[in-house]
Amino acid sequence: MSQGKDVANTNFDRRKFLKLAAAGTAALILGSEVVDSAMDIGLNTITDGMEESTPPEFSDILIPERNPNYLPPQSILAESFNIYRHWQTNDPSLPHLSFHHLSGYASDLSLISNIPKVFAPSQEGFIGHLSNVIYDSESTRKELFLESSCYRPFTEFSFSNLIEIVGYDVGAGLVTPTTNKFLQEYNLSKEDFYHLLYDENTSGLSDEQTEFLRANIVKSISQATSYFTKTRQESGKPLSLATSIAYFLYQNKGQIMPSLFDATLYAKLFVRNNLETLEPKSTYQQAFNYSQLFLDQFSPRTSLNWLVSEIESHGRPPYLLEDSPIATEQFKNFMPINIAGVSYHGLNLTALAAGCMSTPVLKKYSLAYYNARHLGYFDIRAQHGSNKVRADIQVVSNSDKIKETIRESIK
Repeated sequence: MSQGKDVANTNFDRRKFLKLAAAGTAALILGSEVVDSAMDIGLNTITDGMEESTPPEFSDILIPERNPNYLPPQSILAESFNIYRHWQTNDPSLPHLSFHHLSGYASDLSLISNIPKVFAPSQEGFIGHLSNVIYDSESTRKELFLESSCYRPFTEFSFSNLIEIVGYDVGAGLVTPTTNKFLQEYNLSKEDFYHLLYDENTSGLSDEQTEFLRANIVKSISQATSYFTKTRQESGKPLSLATSIAYFLYQNKGQIMPSLFDATLYAKLFVRNNLETLEPKSTYQQAFNYSQLFLDQFSPRTSLNWLVSEIESHGRPPYLLEDSPIATEQFKNFMPINIAGVSYHGLNLTALAAGCMSTPVLKKYSLAYYNARHLGYFDIRAQHGSNKVRADIQVVSNSDKIKETIRESIK
């Protein structure tokens, strides 16, 4: 949907949104299946009214009705656990799979106690307030609750420098050990460390300290890339995302949450940053390289793998290779740079479902994120396109199954 389009003309208009938002508040009190069903209906209508067009170069091409590589997130998880268990049979010293919720796990009850401002009387209800929090100023968001790692997914931010990669860390094995090593090397507490990162009254990190962090994180990323590249060459085809999760399970000694964060972070940095400098970089070549290394298993219809193959055979139309310009928002489903983000979105939401949020909270968070246009904010859906939005919603809708798969894996 174009940003200037009247939301009253969409199938899911402001009035319906406010009713659903009120249901979100009622769910905190009633917890009824009826209200939960209303949330599911809301999730399934998020893409209503979105503008979708087929580029001229694809007018004579049969667009797939479904992505043959698609797997629900719980199936990807189960496959990764099976790979890890197979490795255990060859290496009995490998620890069993283990799982712990993150500190600050978000449930309806914890939201009531931790975010009282979100529950102030308002016609927008809980979801409306949550939308305001997500899209409000950084200072207001920190004042409320989004400084908590459980509410701040990787995919909400672009990593513009090393400090943000370290500062936004929620327990990734690619980052946390380096941070701990840094604290020991420079005899710093965590509080001292965060003052160095963010306090304007300090001199910040020295060049030596910055290089220490960068070199160690890049080394871990490079080792992962070497493993994935070698495994890809041996298999002769792009790898399942389960291979990525399983690799990080091995590196993290069977700990599920750090491994999910690692798989997310690796996928995001691969397509959104330079893997050597960690500075922002998002090009068609990165999307192409990622499509050769991994399967897109989250896109419900047009996968990155299919899209890159078609782009390559049709002379790389320049306007489809740009970095997601708003001017071509109707073609977002055919822009490789944009679709390259589907994997890290899906992995991140899988991590949130696994150990950061209860299913009702994750559904409300998603409704708030994608429906905030009804409260006067810009239409975030236009930046992603319907394919990516639908992929996100499918992960959210499988939240309970993600949790069940993990419970079964650690019995």
